[in-house]
Amino acid sequence: MLHSVLGPTGPFGTIALLALIGAEAILLRGAPPAPKQSPRLFRLLPFAYVPLQLVAIVWAMNKAARPQMPPVGFLALLFSIGVTTGVFGMLTAHELVHSKKRGEKILGAIMLTGMCYRHFRVAHIYGHHRHAGTRDDPSTARAGEGFYAFLWRTVPGQVVDAWRHEQRRSAMRGILANRVYGDLAIMSANLIAIFVLWG
Repeated sequence: MLHSVLGPTGPFGTIALLALIGAEAILLRGAPPAPKQSPRLFRLLPFAYVPLQLVAIVWAMNKAARPQMPPVGFLALLFSIGVTTGVFGMLTAHELVHSKKRGEKILGAIMLTGMCYRHFRVAHIYGHHRHAGTRDDPSTARAGEGFYAFLWRTVPGQVVDAWRHEQRRSAMRGILANRVYGDLAIMSANLIAIFVLWG
């Protein structure tokens, strides 16, 4: 039945279906959980989502690298994985990097690695949270600024913001404490692995 509803979508279609079923269950439940309920069950959701999203990304790269992939199929795959990763992946990573638990922060960084956006955890917490709503925050859209103008300003602006923060931080702790260097090394290794595996 799943195949007849979704067609030949593979793991991505299954993930999308599970996400829809989960959202429907939450909506049908109605009221939010009472405070007496343990939040541990809800904290398990990001731990389930991150590996599923990363598997979907790898599956999509494997499909996209095949020579028989038609251009329309490639664009559809690119758009669908980009939207799910950019929306749900970013929401999950955002939640995890705000955690006080080290394991959750690491999982958030892993999700950001899959998105090629590792610097977000530094730029968001140490830049956006301090300067939100001001001209010093590259993550805040300015009055009357269009989406694409904001996009072209915010992405490099967040990298620069993370770099500046880490430069100040590493001046006191030493150059190896600069997390942006670690991010660059990890992302370089990531891109090299993608090139080796899929060309």
